[in-house]
Amino acid sequence: MKKQGRKAFADISLRPMRLSDRDRIFAILSDPSVRKPFALFHEKSFSREAVTGWCRIAQACNRESPGPDQFYVIKKGRRIIGYFGTGPESDKPAHTGRWEVGYFLDPRFRGQGIMPAVLSEFVTKARRSGLVQEFYGAVRPGNHASARVLEKAGFLRVGVDKAWTPCVFHQDGRAEPCRPPWQPMQVFALKLG
Repeated sequence: MKKQGRKAFADISLRPMRLSDRDRIFAILSDPSVRKPFALFHEKSFSREAVTGWCRIAQACNRESPGPDQFYVIKKGRRIIGYFGTGPESDKPAHTGRWEVGYFLDPRFRGQGIMPAVLSEFVTKARRSGLVQEFYGAVRPGNHASARVLEKAGFLRVGVDKAWTPCVFHQDGRAEPCRPPWQPMQVFALKLG
């Protein structure tokens, strides 16, 4: 990972997510401060079964992805400290070139500039690939830290999405949309062209 400002992130890396990552991902998601931004999700989204299903889907998607892998673990040295994911809008064809980003980080590693550095590095690689024309991120109102991460990486606030629908993942790989009510999400976007 490149330097950002005065901080060097030589020991920070992204690796495609695997099913074997489920225990560490589950441990990070078990922290209430990590789950808080996802408060609109059904509580089943944070079960060991759901995390196993999510890791299974991630591993399969990474194998089948026509472009860059879409689901990553963030590592500091050998330790998994978070998640970063991206992919085409789920309700639109992949060829639209508009990809969503999502992430979370172990609270012990927050405030060190890691997420903006990870996001900036990935955006640089995506520019070179030519597959992505725009990234966007949906942020729950009040999640100021996540909004700052996106802004530091060059994203601009472009509006509010009132129809954003989160999913619950099952161990067998099925994704089930959560039921309302959920909050409108602030939308941030970064055009690569």
